This record gives sequence, structure tokens and C-alpha cells, in this order.
Amino acid sequence: MKRLLLFLLFIVLIFPSFEKVFAAEKWDQGFSNQVSSLIKELSKNDANYSIWEGAHWSSQSYGPNSRQWLITIYKGHLILAHIVIGENEDQQLFIIEYGLGEINH
Repeated sequence: MKRLLLFLLFIVLIFPSFEKVFAAEKWDQGFSNQVSSLIKELSKNDANYSIWEGAHWSSQSYGPNSRQWLITIYKGHLILAHIVIGENEDQQLFIIEYGLGEINH
């Protein structure tokens, strides 16, 4: 009986931590999907950015709780462009600025 009670106590204490981990994973996936969609949209709507198609990207936060990120777009080791994005209260991303990087076509 003691083991069962200890086990249940352990589960109760750990459960909020699991909830936070799952929420963070869900946010990360949503962030990744939105950034990829923004890049895809820009590459299709502007011929200057069509080279972005099939490129990879990385993100860097401007700081804790800033809700802004620098997205760097790469093809191989070349930096194609950057995008600065922000997040509104509904966790929707929007473009603040963007521009070409090391190569142009």
C-alpha cells in the first residue's frame, strides 16, 4: 500500500512537468511550421527569393521573452538571406524585415 501511495504521489508531482514539456514541444513544432510557411510564401511570391526554395534555416532569439527571432536561411554553407520575425499574443508569427544574404541570382 505504501508503495502505491508513493507511486501516486510521484506521478502527481511529476505530471505538471510532463505537461510543460508537451506544451513546449507543441510550441516548437508550431514555430517551425510557421517559419517554414513564411519562407515558402516569400520564395513563391517574389522572384528575388525563389532561390530560398529547398533551403534550410536556423533561428536565434533576440533574448528571453523578446518574442522576436532572427531566421538565417542557408543553402549549403552560403547564407541566402535573413528574416526577422515577431510573435503576437495569439502565437502567430509575422515578418518584421527580410533581405538577401551572401549570394544573389
